[in-house]
Amino acid sequence: MAEVIVSSIFFRSDDEDDGPAIRELLMDATLAVMQSDGYPAVTPTRIAATSGVAQAVVAHHFPSMDALFVAVLQRDAQAALGRWRRALTDDDPLGALWLINSESRTTQLNAEFMALAIHCEAVAVELRTYARRAREIETAAFDMVLRARGIDVQKYPPVVLATILSGIGRTMTGEAALGITGAHAETMEFIERCLRQFEIASASDR
Repeated sequence: MAEVIVSSIFFRSDDEDDGPAIRELLMDATLAVMQSDGYPAVTPTRIAATSGVAQAVVAHHFPSMDALFVAVLQRDAQAALGRWRRALTDDDPLGALWLINSESRTTQLNAEFMALAIHCEAVAVELRTYARRAREIETAAFDMVLRARGIDVQKYPPVVLATILSGIGRTMTGEAALGITGAHAETMEFIERCLRQFEIASASDR
């Protein structure tokens, strides 16, 4: 696998003002390695080489790999949750959430962090927090659209529909990464057709 170089910039380890920038650089390098070779390939040596800094700099900012993984997950989760929240104000909130759940990068990184969480409780805690908040946003989107449509939310629980939507999107993206695409086009068309019906109906009520 060809090495991914995040930056060729070298920082002075004694310059505290560079601290935040160095941490960002190291976290970017971690994500790059996770995407290219998976989380087991993330080592201090690999991160130093990928980011273009001395290995001692990695240890200075992240005393352990667990600390680095947690920092990466927290940063990525906050950015992702921001996108989920913005989807609520989109003209097509369900469609926006469907696109997020269908992104290959998002699904790939989630799979890496889930595999890592089996061995690292600190990552598992962060991942559970992120998953809970994401599900709350998805549920709120369905609740908003269903109520605008006049659909009984007791009969069609928003949390169940949110779970189905995210589950299908992530499953198909994960399968596609393995070259499994049977019935994907038909399923995508069906989901998108259903979501369009929700939006058309709710728009008519506004």
